[in-house]
Amino acid sequence: MLKLSWKLEECKPLVMGDTLFSGSYDSTLRAYDINTLKPLKVLEGHTGPVRTLAVLNGCLFSGSYDKTVRVWDTITLEPITAGPCRLTPGRPQVDPSLTPD
Repeated sequence: MLKLSWKLEECKPLVMGDTLFSGSYDSTLRAYDINTLKPLKVLEGHTGPVRTLAVLNGCLFSGSYDKTVRVWDTITLEPITAGPCRLTPGRPQVDPSLTPD
């Protein structure tokens, strides 16, 4: 089971290669060129505030209050997959036995 850190107060930005990722209360992630800080793309798909970002095996994971974890391709900045997660105090957990609505 994949465990992601979860803080109510903030979603810390994450840097991968030359790209800076941020999560937002407006349900989006944003990608910026780290060298110029110019926006690259707005990543949409969540229906609730984005609360956590993580990288694993070259993929970007975003967790949201919409109770889903989305996986993004860090090269194309396109979604790979999404699935629900079970929220426990302080830590969301991806539950692979659940399927998206």
